[in-house]
Amino acid sequence: MKDLFLDIKLPGFAARDTFRCATCADEALPGKVLRIMSEEAFAEVEMGADTALVDVSLVENVAPGEILLIHAGVALGRASKA
Repeated sequence: MKDLFLDIKLPGFAARDTFRCATCADEALPGKVLRIMSEEAFAEVEMGADTALVDVSLVENVAPGEILLIHAGVALGRASKA
């Protein structure tokens, strides 16, 4: 099976870190915040060639341009720079 994590290349970030969901052990994927929605619990996030609406309520003070780790439509935390 193709590893989707490796298809997303973000300059300045590690090519492969292990970020796993505590519930199902799936990997979280990185996504770049494009804009915060008006209610601030959601953000439009770029993930590769696609965009998604992501719940950011678990991560404090999210700002456009940040790279978040996303699993099942929920931001779990920030990606660390390489």
